This record gives sequence, C-alpha cells and structure tokens, in this order.
Amino acid sequence: MHRVLILGAGKIGALISGLLAESGSYRVYLADLDGAAAEAVARAHGHAHLTPFALDARSALPPIRSTR
Repeated sequence: MHRVLILGAGKIGALISGLLAESGSYRVYLADLDGAAAEAVARAHGHAHLTPFALDARSALPPIRSTR
C-alpha cells in the first residue's frame, strides 16, 4: 500500500483524498492548517485509510531570501 500526504482539506484536497482512500491502494494522510477541516473531510468519507491531522507547514519552511 502506498502512503500519500495531501496538504489542504479544501475542495481539491477533499476530492483527491477521498478518491485515493477509496481505491484501497493508498494510505492517505490529509493535513490542513485547520485540523477540524481535515477531520470533517475524513468523517464525510468515512474511510479507514484516510487519516486527518493539523499541520502548519509554514513553520517548516526556510526563510525566504531576496535575490535583489
């Protein structure tokens, strides 16, 4: 089984995570800044292969350097 991380539980993230989880070939981790949004998507799909969690990916990014 493949593992997939989807960032964002909006319309596209919700659709893709549901399709992949329902295929049975993927273990899907759905992350969103708003953990409640990811949980709502997982509940709506009701699939055991879909795991929601809160993630603030901005804190993992290095500082942006100006090229000027």
